[in-house]
Amino acid sequence: MRQIGKGSDQLLPYFVPKEHLARIEKPLKEYRKELFHKECFHTLKPFPDSRELLQTMRAAGLRVAVASSSNKEDLGRLKDIARISDLVEEETSSGDADKSKPEPDIFQAALSRLLVKPEQAVALGDTRWDV
Repeated sequence: MRQIGKGSDQLLPYFVPKEHLARIEKPLKEYRKELFHKECFHTLKPFPDSRELLQTMRAAGLRVAVASSSNKEDLGRLKDIARISDLVEEETSSGDADKSKPEPDIFQAALSRLLVKPEQAVALGDTRWDV
């Protein structure tokens, strides 16, 4: 019954009866986005030393992609907040995946853009549920 880490495409059907989902899904997502932009975006802060971590990775010859379930417009702002825009070689956002996390779609899209195989990659998460 663990729901943390799931995208709305997987979370809403768990809580909303199927017969009501089509009616409320779009307005609910729009409200969530509006609320997040109004109440939360300005409070976001990067993890300590996150920029330095990516700089070290790049200096070691590693390639960096961001595989985010956020939308493309928010992803740019999130990279700016984290001060990593110049360190990211490739990125994927919610529009690049059929299913959201924890499904692997967004990671597969990032791997495809980097032209690397899964066994050649490491994923770093930004929450304790990503492990």
